[in-house]
Amino acid sequence: MYKIKYDSPTLGKGEVVTVTGLGELINGKFVEFPDNANETFKAANGVVDIDEEGNAFFVSGLSLKEAFKADKSFTVEFEKDTPAVIPTPTPNGGANA
Repeated sequence: MYKIKYDSPTLGKGEVVTVTGLGELINGKFVEFPDNANETFKAANGVVDIDEEGNAFFVSGLSLKEAFKADKSFTVEFEKDTPAVIPTPTPNGGANA
C-alpha cells in the first residue's frame, strides 16, 4: 500500500486537494492507497505520442515517488500489501461436541 501525505503550509490543516490519477489528499495527514495506485497514477498522467511513421503510442507518466520527489510538500511511502489471513474453519463452528 502507498501512504501519501500532502503537507502544505499555504493550506489549512484538513483541507482537501485532488491529484490527477490519485484522488483526494488531506493536507497534513497520510492517506492510504492500494498497491495498484502507482500504475493508475502513471496511466492517468501519461501521454500519447506519435512516432516518425505517424503511429501513435502511449508513454507512461512518472511513478508516484518520481513525480513528487522534488516537492517537499509530498511524502510518499510504500508498504507491500499483506494478504488477508482467513481463519481455518473448525468442525461444528468450534463448539464442543
